[in-house]
Amino acid sequence: MNTEEHISTERAHARHINLTGPVSPLRIHQEQPSRNIFTIQPFLGLRAKLSQGFACYSVVFLVISAYRLFCTRNAIETFASTAKETVASDCYTLEKTVSTLGVLPYFAAQGVNHGLVLALNSAVNQIGYGLEAVLSGLLATLDLVVGLLTGTWRCFLTNLADSDVPLLSEIGDGGVQAINEMDKALIILLATPFNELGALIQQKMTNHRIGLPVSASLLQPQKVKICDKMLSLDAVDTLTDDLRKYVLYAALILLALAVAAALCNMATISYHHKRWKRSVVRIMDLLRTETQVSLVETRQPHTDINNADTQPNEIEVRDEKLLASRISFMTRQPVLYRILDTSSRQLFPENENRRNLYIWLMLYIFQPQAVVCLLIGILGLILIYSQVALIGYFRMRHHPVLATALQGLTDTALDYVNSTMYGASRTFATETNIAIASMETDLNASVFGAIVHAASELGSTLAVVQTSLIEGVRAVFGNGLFGKLILAVLQCLLFNKLSVIENGLSWIESNAYVSLPRVSEDVLVMEQAELNRLVMASVAGTVNPTVPPSSSPIVLEKESAYVKDKLRRVGDVIDRVLVKYEQQLLEELPVYYGLMGVWCAVLAMGLVGAGVILVRQSTIAREI
Repeated sequence: MNTEEHISTERAHARHINLTGPVSPLRIHQEQPSRNIFTIQPFLGLRAKLSQGFACYSVVFLVISAYRLFCTRNAIETFASTAKETVASDCYTLEKTVSTLGVLPYFAAQGVNHGLVLALNSAVNQIGYGLEAVLSGLLATLDLVVGLLTGTWRCFLTNLADSDVPLLSEIGDGGVQAINEMDKALIILLATPFNELGALIQQKMTNHRIGLPVSASLLQPQKVKICDKMLSLDAVDTLTDDLRKYVLYAALILLALAVAAALCNMATISYHHKRWKRSVVRIMDLLRTETQVSLVETRQPHTDINNADTQPNEIEVRDEKLLASRISFMTRQPVLYRILDTSSRQLFPENENRRNLYIWLMLYIFQPQAVVCLLIGILGLILIYSQVALIGYFRMRHHPVLATALQGLTDTALDYVNSTMYGASRTFATETNIAIASMETDLNASVFGAIVHAASELGSTLAVVQTSLIEGVRAVFGNGLFGKLILAVLQCLLFNKLSVIENGLSWIESNAYVSLPRVSEDVLVMEQAELNRLVMASVAGTVNPTVPPSSSPIVLEKESAYVKDKLRRVGDVIDRVLVKYEQQLLEELPVYYGLMGVWCAVLAMGLVGAGVILVRQSTIAREI
């Protein structure tokens, strides 16, 4: 009773298994004459599974990483030399730039100081030349007046001396002698001080103080030295050699890890295959028991003994294994089993051997690890090429965005340069004005003070001469009519001219000083338009203009060309950054192409195996 219940329970369990797909044991037994032909089983054996031991992401990743490390080893030396050259070039460029910016006010101060010295010397010389011209005019006027006076009286007295009146002739002769003596006295009295004043002016104008540069405290240039201590790169070569050696060791270690990962994967595959075989054996035992029960139930008691030999009484082990494998595949992966079984029946409705070969090939090329490598490779390629497309889109759109930022950068640079120039200009102007004031005081005291003193003494001398002449005429001719006439003539011809000469000497006293010009605080500051042009040109000259001009929303009247050029060149810098990022993305392509290549290798191996099977089948069929 217990045996019957057990058999009925096993029968009920067997009925729940869908066996419509596989070939029934009876059908296989009836087609026994075709078993001699070489067939392929619709499942993967251990060797087929072990052949895909390399088809896992860890092995592929380690191999590609080792390859990239080895390629990096070859590029380390070039990178090191380029890095040294770049560091040296950038450092010296920065040093020269900073030194140049620091020396600009110095050069400007030198030019301004030179121009100031020329202007001061010219101003002082103009004053000296003016004084000499005035003094020459005074001497000429004095000669004219004295000559006119003495000539007039000499002519008058000569006429008296030539008269026939003895008294008048005597007076005329005495007057001519007196006029000659007075002419000599006037020449000695007047011409000598004027000549001495002229010599004094010439001496002062040739003083060593005139022509000296302004002793202002000029801005001293500061040479910036920041590269001497930073460019000790002797250890870079040693570091490069060590790095190449370590990279080689790392690549070998990665290859060893890849081999170890492949062996571990093969061990895992072997372990799972053994478990699968045990599962198939259990299914075979169940099928064997269930088949025996079915044969007992279907056997008739009145069956002819001769016909009993033709009934199948057992199933070969090979057919049991085939059926058990199908059942195992169906229970483990029902969806994939139905897809493969349905597609195989539609492609090969009458050739079971071809169906089995088709199922074997599909199972071989769609192993989970190989499919995972394929999917990761496809996804990586999609991500990389989508980023490359976005970079291309950004490259076309980033130029207008730069306009506002670059204009702000230009304004910041201009403000910095302006503040620096104004500070240097104020310092230079303050110190230079102090030196000019000291020089002006020194010149007025030591050079023009003596001229003023000499002119004052000469004016006093002229006053004494005028007084002496008046007293001499009064002493000789008395206060009579003739004496008054002589004084009137002297007043008209001499004293009025002497008053003019005294006024000229007074002008010399009032104007014999120098007032030197002062330096304004913005003497070193450039015009805004020129400063804008220089700043924009310097900013625009930092990169290589290889990018075509872009449409900029900034519109400047005079500086628009420089702004556009600056936008184009700064855009080139951004493009180089984008190109560098794009190159780094493209460097990742071998990894994903390698993952896809793993699946392609599995596909090629599967196709080669299927071709070998077909060739063997055709060979056996011809022999039969």
